[in-house]
Amino acid sequence: MDLNNVKFTWLEGSPKHWGQKKVKHLFKYSKEKIKNPEDYPILSLTMRGVKERDVSSNEGQLPDTFNGYSLLKKNQLVFNPMDLISGWVDSTHIEGIISPSYRIIEPLSNDITIGYYRYYFQKLYKEKVLFPFGEGVHYQYRWGLGSVTLMNFPLLNPSKKEQQQIVTFLDDKTQKIDSLIQQKEKKIELLKEKRTSLINHVVTKGLDPNVEMKDSGVDWIGEIPNHWSKTKISRFCEVKDGTHDTPKYIDISENSIPLVTSNSFVNGKIDFSKSKRISQEDYIEINKRSDVKLNDVIMSMIGSNIGNKVLVQTEKPFSIKNVCLFKTSNNKKLDSKYLIYLIESKYLKYQVDFNQKGGGQPFLSLDELRNLLFPFPQISEQQQIVEYLDNQTEEIDTLIQLEQKKIDTLKEYRQSLISEVVTGKIRVCEEDNSLSVNSQII
Repeated sequence: MDLNNVKFTWLEGSPKHWGQKKVKHLFKYSKEKIKNPEDYPILSLTMRGVKERDVSSNEGQLPDTFNGYSLLKKNQLVFNPMDLISGWVDSTHIEGIISPSYRIIEPLSNDITIGYYRYYFQKLYKEKVLFPFGEGVHYQYRWGLGSVTLMNFPLLNPSKKEQQQIVTFLDDKTQKIDSLIQQKEKKIELLKEKRTSLINHVVTKGLDPNVEMKDSGVDWIGEIPNHWSKTKISRFCEVKDGTHDTPKYIDISENSIPLVTSNSFVNGKIDFSKSKRISQEDYIEINKRSDVKLNDVIMSMIGSNIGNKVLVQTEKPFSIKNVCLFKTSNNKKLDSKYLIYLIESKYLKYQVDFNQKGGGQPFLSLDELRNLLFPFPQISEQQQIVEYLDNQTEEIDTLIQLEQKKIDTLKEYRQSLISEVVTGKIRVCEEDNSLSVNSQII
């Protein structure tokens, strides 16, 4: 792409004495290969930096040979040029080899502080500045940056002293912000653990601390109230599964019907915008197997997100694929919300892990779903438990949302700070080491 006539508005307002140069005037491509790849660690580029891969774990895709891999050294930048949507750029503290699909650039002179341009390019990736200049299939995963386009992209060029001052400033400030974020992430994890522990206790012991208990006969359930039953889910509700075939998808129209998979489960609700569409005829055929109604519960039964569930809160017609259906609508023995809490408890995960066979994709068969074992009180007590847990978990969820909002604000502040400093909108000097974070964020 010809960048000569492009107006880069995000560069406006930068110090005039910095000047602008193209990438090719400050950097060159490095394509250094090595003869003995086994002598070097295997590296990968992640959003958390360049990491050494544990090839012994067999996780992720590994080639048959590492011949042809590129040498990545400390004073270089490595790009993921194939993905401008979720790709990244970083430098490394570890010398090693990396896939030749990545691009590596290195400074042409000693006047370059690699840390400054690491922040600079990360700004471009994070803010999608490079995105309009990409090549490939638009809005698909492979929307990448051409090698010529990268080399002709404009760079600001402060003095080396200013570059070093900026790196020192941003390293300090981002580390402090990241520390605050980690504290809040830890707090969220503790709140989630508290929520899970609360649910585990109540759906096993009930609300009366003085109730007489009995041995459930199942080690992982333990004692339950004397008047409760330990029962297969199929004795309390009908259990079905959706289609596992792939019908013909059609365009959205008045006559098209959503085909819901677990990908459409968003924050405990169904997001129909994430569902593909099928014909009325296919809908009728699938519904002979699984007729979803208001107040039924549907749950993922395949893959790493088994247990992801939704209480159906719409009368809009839809079909389901690769998810199971618990017929709790108009059920006189099982409260829909009580089943939701049972699914959230540790007792589902235990049975998923127990039933998982081999090393393939996790899967619960229809028979295994029908044989899921849970402790059950009578429906009146289920409803009391639901009311109690709704109130308690709402308080916890509100605290989690508050902490997550603070994390989002800190991340926005972090990115804004980087963006303003690397473009000179905020000037820093050697003595500038203050960090001001709104107390409401913390």
